Amino acid sequence: MSKVYPYVIYHLDHDQLIALERKVRSGEGAEDDASAVREYAGLMSNKPRFDPTIRENFGSRMRSLEESVDDVKRDVDKINEKKLSRKISSAKWLFEKGFYIKVADVDADTAQDAIKATTSVNHRWMLVHNKKVIPAECAWRSTDSYDLIQRFDERFLKMPLGFIDLQEENYARDLV
Repeated sequence: MSKVYPYVIYHLDHDQLIALERKVRSGEGAEDDASAVREYAGLMSNKPRFDPTIRENFGSRMRSLEESVDDVKRDVDKINEKKLSRKISSAKWLFEKGFYIKVADVDADTAQDAIKATTSVNHRWMLVHNKKVIPAECAWRSTDSYDLIQRFDERFLKMPLGFIDLQEENYARDLV
């Protein structure tokens, strides 16, 4: 009987996407290449970087402090929602088009443990004998932000501040 590994780690193929970006910029890329580059930019970008304090009427006598604070909160919420939605759709598109590469099956209790098992500083994690990790042939870097973690049928996008649940389309609030 074969062992079931609850976590599968996928790395974003940055090298291929950067090569496509160069190809598109030189005018040689096809429309599919340009789409991949746009989705990659959508995933990696933190734009719009928005400073609500730089505004013509912000803090002026024409608006009360309460109105200005409410305006700032409303705009930031809209922007965070748009940014999150863009990152989710880009990650899904890139996964469907094959820009994520399977690098390991991991037997772990949590996604954090799976990431620890596929991350190293002084040595290549895939060369360390570990019965809980089955590396794929192309695992040449550590798991990092914008990589995908799949737990059975659920996918999560690893971000610097946690995981985005691609099914729920929001940051995961429970232990992944």
